Amino acid sequence: MIEEKDVLNISFYEYKVAFTGSFKGMRYRIAREPFEHVRYLPPEKKEEAKLKLSVWKEPYSYDNTAKEEIEDSFFEYSNEGLKRIVEYLNHIHKERFSR
Repeated sequence: MIEEKDVLNISFYEYKVAFTGSFKGMRYRIAREPFEHVRYLPPEKKEEAKLKLSVWKEPYSYDNTAKEEIEDSFFEYSNEGLKRIVEYLNHIHKERFSR
């Protein structure tokens, strides 16, 4: 089971870095959308953002998987959004990957 601590804190995503992980046959990637470095920008200069979750079947990496095999979803850009992502990942894994 994926836990909240497994996907890091929201501030991690402000550095134009994607977080990737895997769990029993399922791979995933979480990134800020738009994908840009905003850590040191003042709040009024930051564009509205979402968290983009990409999910696909192992064994390949994000860059080596055909885009049509990757499912993208968007969540609120916040720690609450990360919590929803964890819930969604666990649900998706149970429904699609643990059969």
